[in-house]
Amino acid sequence: MHDRNRFWGRAQKASNLSRRKPGEVREQAKRCLIICEGSKTEPFYFRNFRSSLCIPPLYIDIPDNDIGTDPMSVVKKAKALYDMSRKEGNPYDAVFCVFDRDAHTGYSDALSRIDQLNRSRKPFFAVDSDPCFEYWILLHYCPFRQPFASSGTLSLYKSVEKELKKHLPEYEKGYRDLFAVLYPRILSAFSNAKMANLDAEKTGRSNPSTRIPVLFEKLKAFFPQEFSEKGLS
Repeated sequence: MHDRNRFWGRAQKASNLSRRKPGEVREQAKRCLIICEGSKTEPFYFRNFRSSLCIPPLYIDIPDNDIGTDPMSVVKKAKALYDMSRKEGNPYDAVFCVFDRDAHTGYSDALSRIDQLNRSRKPFFAVDSDPCFEYWILLHYCPFRQPFASSGTLSLYKSVEKELKKHLPEYEKGYRDLFAVLYPRILSAFSNAKMANLDAEKTGRSNPSTRIPVLFEKLKAFFPQEFSEKGLS
């Protein structure tokens, strides 16, 4: 309990980011956009993360999901908001598209579109999980690498959730305190994800794997002081 209170406790003085004058901020701080496939779990998780580091929403923008769960819809919304930010003269420095592979038919198309945007020098990043975001949560508890599969009435998602609940029985979609609960184990999750992703590259088998660490590594480069203060450097 003490660690969680320390983590969520706010400093008596405002964050350096929020104290800077508008003219100073744009030169020193990066501006990011995170578009999530999920409407609850992922946005809640990343917003809690943002708050815990005292980074104002201006610099890590996480809008509500009003587009459904198809990965291509995530990329299209991200592109529309990126284009709008450029027209307004304050473009995002990085755009993260967070989505699951699961059983989505548009998954490969979304990855191809993001690759195409990168080739045209647009700062887009695929932050995909195979099968789903809950695999990232599971990695906080163990270095799980056994493939997930649907079976009968058990979907891919439910197979991951079943394994996750062995470690986090109270988990459910829209878990608002998820980041605070997982924070003490986050360095283990980074390590486990790295091993899983290396094995995925070696074997050519992406189930299971996740690129959530890509998002955190990029944000750490943008906000090194905030990450360091939370022991995430």
